[in-house]
Amino acid sequence: MSHSETERSFGPALRAARERRGLTQADVAAQLGVKRETISHWESGKHLPRPKQSARLDAALQTDGNLRALIDQAREGPTVSSTDDSSESVLEVFRRVQGAIESYLQLDAKGRPLGWCHNLQQGLAPTPVATAYGIRILHLIDETSISRLGDFAECLRRMQQPGGGWAIKSQSAPSPEATAGVIDALVRVDPGMDVSPYVDLMLTEIDEEARKRPAIVTWILETILDLRPDSPAVRGLIGEVLDLRKPSGRNRRVLWSQKAEPNLARPDPSPYHTARACAVLRRAGLVGAVPPDLAGRVDDALEIGVGWLQGLREVENTSEVFQRPGDGPPNSAFFRHFSASWVLRALLLCGVLPTHPTVSGTLGKVWSDFDDEHSLWRWSNGDLPIWMTFDGLATLRIAALAALPH
Repeated sequence: MSHSETERSFGPALRAARERRGLTQADVAAQLGVKRETISHWESGKHLPRPKQSARLDAALQTDGNLRALIDQAREGPTVSSTDDSSESVLEVFRRVQGAIESYLQLDAKGRPLGWCHNLQQGLAPTPVATAYGIRILHLIDETSISRLGDFAECLRRMQQPGGGWAIKSQSAPSPEATAGVIDALVRVDPGMDVSPYVDLMLTEIDEEARKRPAIVTWILETILDLRPDSPAVRGLIGEVLDLRKPSGRNRRVLWSQKAEPNLARPDPSPYHTARACAVLRRAGLVGAVPPDLAGRVDDALEIGVGWLQGLREVENTSEVFQRPGDGPPNSAFFRHFSASWVLRALLLCGVLPTHPTVSGTLGKVWSDFDDEHSLWRWSNGDLPIWMTFDGLATLRIAALAALPH
């Protein structure tokens, strides 16, 4: 990857500027008076600095206004084209979505927030994971909204299971994937909270069945990279993601399929699971969390995975059912996957140019699932799952950053 390609968005540019001056994330954090995790979030593209932080960051790294310019461009929002040849800035789309999401927020009789339900148009009782996605959407749109999102922390804590942890709406017991989603949201509304107990809880909830599912292992790894990239658990999880690759399809490429159980009959490679794994492994590299002894395996996995993803011409959404065995009540989960969203994110995060045919074609697919009337992303049957809108927004943000002039 060329130097100009690496620095065309703020996160990589920040990391490159820091490394050119021989500084660690902790060094920069100390100069700015923020936590090291904050620098990690900026470099991974999770958040953008506020205006005062932008100026101080530019001065600390002596980048002559270049970092501030990238941050300003990202906040203004480049134009992203939709499939009907019209165009809106990312900021305009985000504001439309913000209004729609806020209109579906459920309130109690005193006007206090209760949260969101999974399928927004159904109006059912709020769930912890759906509420977590609602928080993440609003925070993604406007990071200055932390103060008004404070009440949601109590909503999420009320939804906690008696023994700890959280469950997806169809589950009868806590699960690491649900807990991961909730603590990711909790730390956004309370950045100063001690997440260690929750991270420990999430790790203890991982069962052997979950370890066979790339979607769940990558979900957990992504959350820990956001919250504790220096956690000892990161190494083990990266190793598990790599081990979940299996020879897939007729050409026996070592990719990710939906599951990695024993005695499977030659599973087909999955665009969603391969893309999600590549995106998370790339993020691990961006925040410096890949152990040296795993770096070669990660590079090899990314080369094969991204190469395969670039050759895709059709990317369809998928679903999977995950049933955990046990003697108690059924503990199952039904997952639907916005495949195009993750394929596009993986390609752009791994340095594939926005002009690549698969990138532009996949962006068109992401747009085709946007419902203009509701200003939300919709599933093919007309459902409006809140998680799908988060995936859509997160993808547009990365696409917009990749489209910035360089």
